This record gives sequence, structure tokens and C-alpha cells, in this order.
Amino acid sequence: MGLLLGAAAAVSLKTTLLLVALVVTALLTVLMSAGRTPWRRRLPRLIRGGAAAIVGLLLIPTALTLVFVAKGALGAFYYGAIGHQLVPGVYSFSVYHPVLSSVAVLMSLGCAFASVRSDPSDGLTVRRTFVFLLVAVLVAALSLWPVRAKQTLVVIYPLLVVMLCAGTEKTVGWLMRRGSAIRRDALLCAIATLVALVQLGWLLAEAPWRDQTAADLRRWRQVLRLTDPSQTVMDIKGELIFRRRAYYYVLEKVTRLRLRRGLLPDDVAERLVATRTCVASTEKRGIPDASARFINENYVPVGSLLAAGKFLDRPPETASSILFDVRIPARYAMITPVGPARGTLDGKPCRGGVFLDAGPHEYRGVPGEGRLVLIWAQALERGFSPWQTSLPESSE
Repeated sequence: MGLLLGAAAAVSLKTTLLLVALVVTALLTVLMSAGRTPWRRRLPRLIRGGAAAIVGLLLIPTALTLVFVAKGALGAFYYGAIGHQLVPGVYSFSVYHPVLSSVAVLMSLGCAFASVRSDPSDGLTVRRTFVFLLVAVLVAALSLWPVRAKQTLVVIYPLLVVMLCAGTEKTVGWLMRRGSAIRRDALLCAIATLVALVQLGWLLAEAPWRDQTAADLRRWRQVLRLTDPSQTVMDIKGELIFRRRAYYYVLEKVTRLRLRRGLLPDDVAERLVATRTCVASTEKRGIPDASARFINENYVPVGSLLAAGKFLDRPPETASSILFDVRIPARYAMITPVGPARGTLDGKPCRGGVFLDAGPHEYRGVPGEGRLVLIWAQALERGFSPWQTSLPESSE
């Protein structure tokens, strides 16, 4: 068990919640059954088992830590796994799902008390009590976790089913105490059938046959076609999984709190310029306002992504000059809804892609061109354009 917990701890920081819940639950179980359970006779065995579990728990995290030490990255390892999460006020108590949490706590406490009262000296009863109490403690621990997600409570569903079965059996047995065993079993079967039908209806309501990966697959195909492996992208949490990110931090609750408190600089725009990142995700949730404005002003939509560029505000109906600023140095092309622009860019005819340094530039148009877009030339060369409704999606 210790080895499995150590493997989980090496993968997710949420394992610390489980460890704390296990320790607290164990103490509560001992206290609830201390009156009749001979814990003193079991103490040597518990100490041996606990020591073995601690050794197993430490094996994989220790090996992982030594790898980072060998790579000279212990400081980065500590900050990424622990230090970044230590922000005052981020671990405040907040019930994610009040109804489910309340039901889980009440059911677990009720089953635990019923289990202890049935036969507190029995070892199996003690283990049942531990499982029942674990749900209440785990729900309370999860309520302290700063990042809320639907999958956070998934871990308690199997335990809830166990308690539901036990509670139903005990309740029916109490109600049918004077009835026959056949009637009691029939009622249990009827309840089980009803629960199964409700679960089936719940499952069908979620429409499991619906493909919910299409948008992700389309976005991944497009980012593979649009960028080279050496180029960086900007996203929220690494959702453009096949390319390196321009910004180091994952933009979720802890990072946003650090940004608001001034513990981290809002340098998303600076990183985009420094890395010459020409592709970004359309998702801007969590990006600070100033950086979000920078992305809106310096990127244009191409399919499921954003490419470096900008819509020019004054489309020339006559030969006129448009001044604009480029913030991300790269090769750009000037296009219209009907094809390449026909004017001059910085005094030279627009002929395909041209490298533009950061700073002011001038485009002098010709009459009747319509709306203009400055766009990253590589996007245009690979079949991407803000005017297209269907874009290429073939992967590498």
C-alpha cells in the first residue's frame, strides 16, 4: 500500500490529501472503537505495518528527487511541486458540491456509527468503520483544495455505492424485521432494480455516444500543421500538447492569485515577444487583462487557433497610407478577402512574406482593396487564413 501511495504521490500533489485523510481516519477509527477493541495487543503489528508502509511510500518520491538532484534542478522541482502552491488564503474551506458532500458525510458517519455498535471488537467491523469514516474525512479534505473540477469527487463514488448498499440492506432488514426472508429479499431486489434504472437513465442523459473529442483533435491537427517542432505556442495549461509553451506558468487559480497579489509579474506579452511566438490558443481564461488585450491586438483567428497578425482598422477605399505597429518580429504577409494585397509595404511591393521588425510600419494601398489583414506568412503558406471557413487539419 505504501508503494502504491508513493507512486501516486510522484504523480499528483492531491495524494497529500489522501495521506492526511488516511491518518485522520485511522485516528478516528481508533477513538470510536477504543472502548471494546484490544488495540494494545495489536500495537506491535500496527507499528510493523506502518513502518513498512512509510518505507514503501518514500521509495519512488525519493528516487524521483534524486533524478532532479542529478540534473541540478532540485530548486525548480521543489518550486513546481510544492513552493508554487504555498499561497496564503488559497486553501480556504469551500464546498464544491454541497448536496453531494452533505449526503456523503451523513451516510459515512451513519454507517460508521452503525458498524461500531454492531460488534466493535470484530476486526472486520473495524475495517468497515475505517472505510465509512474515510469518505467523510476525504470530502472535508477535498473541500480545502483550491482547484475545483468535476473529477475531484470521482474518488468517493465507489465508496458511496458501498455505503448505499450497506445502508439499504440494514434499512430493509429493520423495516422487515417481522417479515419473511423471501419478502425482504424481494424488496432488496426491487430497490436494486430501481437504482440500476436511475443510473442507466443518468448515463443515457449524458449521451455517451456523442464524440466530445472532435474539437480537441481538430485543434491538435491544426497546431501540428501550422507550426514546426522548434516553435513555441501560447496556451492556458498546455492544451496544445505537442509544442513547447512560451509562458512557464500554468494559468489556473494558484497562478492567478499570485499574479493578483504581485507575487508574479504579468509578463505574458513580454514572453510572447521574446520567444517570437506566432501561434496562440483561442482560450484566454486566466490570462491577465493586459496580456489578453495584447493577444487580441496582435493575433488573428485562423480556424481553432490564433496566428500573429492584426486586422487593419482603416481599409483603404482609395490609395491611402495606413500606419500600424508590429510587436512580434516575424515574416508577415498582407492579404485581402480576395487575395494578396496589391499595395506597397514600407515602400516595397507586397510580394509574399516579408520579415517585419518590431516597431511602426506603413502600408500604402490601392483603390478598392477592401479590408486588410496582416498575418504571419507561415500560416498563409500552410493554407490558413482568417477568411477561410474550412482549414487543413492533416497532422505530421
